[in-house]
Amino acid sequence: MTMTRRIISQSGIQLAGKLAGIAFGVAAIAIITRALGLAGYGKYATIMAYLQLFGVAVDLGLNVLAPSELGRLSSSSSRASDSSSFVISSEYSSREISAAERGFSATASDSLGRNDERAVLLSNIFTMRLTVAVVVFAAAAAVAFVIPVYDPVVRVGIAAATFSFLGIVLHQILLAPFQVAQRMVWPAIADVAGRALLTAGVAFAAWRGMGILPMVWATVIGNVAMFAITFIAAQRIVRVRLAFDFPLWKRILTKSWPVALSIIFNLVYLRADTVILSFVRPEEEVGIYAAPYRLLDVVTQFPHLVMGLVLPLLAAAWATGDRAAFRHRLQRVFDGLAFLGFPLAAGALALGTPIMAFVAGSDFAVSGPILGVLSLALLGIFLGQPFGYAIVALERQRAMLWGYAAVAAVTLIGYFVFIPRYSYWGAAWMTVASEIAIAVATFAVVRRTSAVRLDLRIPVAALLASGLMALAVLAVPAWHIIPRVALGVIAYGAAVLLIPWTRRMVVAFRAS
Repeated sequence: MTMTRRIISQSGIQLAGKLAGIAFGVAAIAIITRALGLAGYGKYATIMAYLQLFGVAVDLGLNVLAPSELGRLSSSSSRASDSSSFVISSEYSSREISAAERGFSATASDSLGRNDERAVLLSNIFTMRLTVAVVVFAAAAAVAFVIPVYDPVVRVGIAAATFSFLGIVLHQILLAPFQVAQRMVWPAIADVAGRALLTAGVAFAAWRGMGILPMVWATVIGNVAMFAITFIAAQRIVRVRLAFDFPLWKRILTKSWPVALSIIFNLVYLRADTVILSFVRPEEEVGIYAAPYRLLDVVTQFPHLVMGLVLPLLAAAWATGDRAAFRHRLQRVFDGLAFLGFPLAAGALALGTPIMAFVAGSDFAVSGPILGVLSLALLGIFLGQPFGYAIVALERQRAMLWGYAAVAAVTLIGYFVFIPRYSYWGAAWMTVASEIAIAVATFAVVRRTSAVRLDLRIPVAALLASGLMALAVLAVPAWHIIPRVALGVIAYGAAVLLIPWTRRMVVAFRAS
């Protein structure tokens, strides 16, 4: 199977699982918004956004580093002396080191098997993530109880939801071995099962009129179940155990801190908007903004899933000096995400109000224009993710820190200036500006480092086809949202086949 087909195949598995997960996620949003209303959903969204903001401290850059370094280990056995890789066995197993010198690492390495470098690396990364997550989320729950603007329901909800986020962050780190092995069936099953449990839980809570807190506990059950399934399945690829190899932790952090800082800069301004909004505006306005944001948040997981598969391949190509393969892989994934991102953004712009009314209920129809604005940020994410991950493959994280820091600073200032005055409109437009700025900055660093030149014919063709699709759905405003979406899919597919560049892409994929 060719590289392109392998990525498409595994992305297809993820996409199938993600589509099922999205269906459950949208159903959960529909249930929660209808059961809680604007103000109640505003509280629920505040709980989640608050913990997401604290969650940036948990990342440490490990979500991106783990698949990259596991990919290097899998492809660099002939380069065991390469200092850019974590060649654990040659450094930690070639000589006997006392337990006093290495702390717990001797026991951890013995139990994992000294020759299994991947198990040692991933087990230590997993243990680092668990340790930091417990400390940070406990602190987050404690801080919430002294924030005067939060009522008791929000404070207790934050404390309960820490378990949900613990399940999420541990699940994320365990995706790395599946991404490197390109075996994504079990992560897809875990995602669907977790979301199904979550949706069933919130449906039961809504049916019984139980309010916000039982819905929060439903998210806990779903996300903890997702982690448990992923953990059990991961053992078939790499044995993951608790491992406290502190010298290795130091080496991991030495390499991951630029990624960690970039993620902190990135996610702080992405998640701070809802938190700041909750401080200065009524809960109803938080709900108006958070509902469309949550819908797009579900969709934006897809480029991260795709890039998680591609990152090990990009890292391996660059590390071995295969510049042609690096450029080819980056071009293909950029084309593919543009192929998907443009129609999604165009559809949200054209159908924002009916989409929100259909999903969240008539009370949230006012969120439709916000969905349209945020769809521009969605486009920035789809087009920018290939370059954000390519920076990690190129090991240029430090060079990009200035860009993330500058965008974070300007965006946060913008939030504090515009949210009190313009409410969710200020938050939405600052989010758009920040995502576009990050996409441009990451492309500039990748271009300067790798001298890669991208062909824009397919993205331009996708943009044109998406415009034709938008015109088609706008031409039938009286139709129900479902047939209008179906019409959009047909119109986009027809336009893609009519435009020579995209038609050739489809033909080339079928032949590859």
